[in-house]
Amino acid sequence: MLTFIFFLSSLFAQTCTSLPGGRVCSAGIPCITDGQQGQCANLAAPGGQISCGCAVPQQVIPLDENWIALFGSSAVWATSPSTNYEAQITALGYANSADDSLFNSSVALTIPIDTSTQGYAGYVWRPVQGVSLSGASHLTATLQIAASSGAVVAWDTPGNDECKEPATIRPFLSNPPGGGVPNWMVWATDGTGRWWSDTAFVVASDDAGNVIPQTATVTVSLDPSQWSGVYGQSAVGDPYFAQVIASPADVGFTLGGGCFYGHGWRTVTGSVTVSVLALSYQ
Repeated sequence: MLTFIFFLSSLFAQTCTSLPGGRVCSAGIPCITDGQQGQCANLAAPGGQISCGCAVPQQVIPLDENWIALFGSSAVWATSPSTNYEAQITALGYANSADDSLFNSSVALTIPIDTSTQGYAGYVWRPVQGVSLSGASHLTATLQIAASSGAVVAWDTPGNDECKEPATIRPFLSNPPGGGVPNWMVWATDGTGRWWSDTAFVVASDDAGNVIPQTATVTVSLDPSQWSGVYGQSAVGDPYFAQVIASPADVGFTLGGGCFYGHGWRTVTGSVTVSVLALSYQ
């Protein structure tokens, strides 16, 4: 019995490396990372240099009533945090789709029709306090964009956007300064709490804003080289990014385009709905 216990403990302490005889990354051998049981595997992106590590099983982020959508000008923020997201957003005069947009196990965000700068839909996310991404190598999401014929979106930030890149949807992680619920006023000026995928995202329109209806699956590595912060700074070597991986407050997506990943969209003509069909990490 003692021998058996020792044998198991030696397996779970296994360092995941390539073994003699061509067994890459000692694949399949049990291991533990951040208290989670996994298996040794190659964690590198497809075609990348082999990176042996402990891969945890796929973890699904629920598509439930806890998702939050924020509408409004990206320049307007709440002045204090609240544990009641819906009340906070409603009090600001924003529309909140967290309840009304749920259907058939998906989360849907209908873009407001508004030609002013106050009509943007920018963030959709789910609070995930208690989750750790430390043992994961990537996020995978499936998104659907439905649009009426001829639908056009705008994403420009008037007077402050010289970039002409099309509309995008990007994976997003946050850990507000001090943790806890997001404080929008702090978020507006702080460069440490919000992080975006640089290399993996959905292109949602052409350069003129014509919406591209589609169902797309995007996989983004959690390697810091693939992420950047509020001011465009790389996540490589950034202790705040390490913190958000270890203990994220929120996981989700932002709508943007041009120079800005999260300043939102508004519809100029037609109707557009973005649905989250699946979101997981592994």
